[in-house]
Amino acid sequence: QLSRYYSTFPSGNIKIFLYEELKNNPDGLMDDLSDFIGLPPFNFNTSLRFNTSGKARFKWLKRQIKKSKVVPFLRNVLPVGMYQNLRNLGEKVLFEKNEGIPITIRHKLQEIYRPDLEKLQQLINKDVSAWLS
Repeated sequence: QLSRYYSTFPSGNIKIFLYEELKNNPDGLMDDLSDFIGLPPFNFNTSLRFNTSGKARFKWLKRQIKKSKVVPFLRNVLPVGMYQNLRNLGEKVLFEKNEGIPITIRHKLQEIYRPDLEKLQQLINKDVSAWLS
């Protein structure tokens, strides 16, 4: 998909960020992104994690919360930072982390996508070899 963008737009108008960059240096990524799109420096709160994947620990509680009007009410009445912290805490309580992809399936997927990842690496001029190990 990226090949079409590079054939349509000047490469200076395209900025690719990898998940690892976001995970390892979120502040640096946000600074780089802000600079790329021409925003003035801004101090983003990158410490909170939302919509993390995982299995619901208490499905019944999650359903009740979704049905209720408590969340929209809290979003409207609490200061943004307080609401974000409360939401983050709620997600930690309601969800447990997924176990991840079994190693045998991971290796199969790496072999299937190896040619595409090697092309991607050349196209975006970023090292994605860790995705293959």
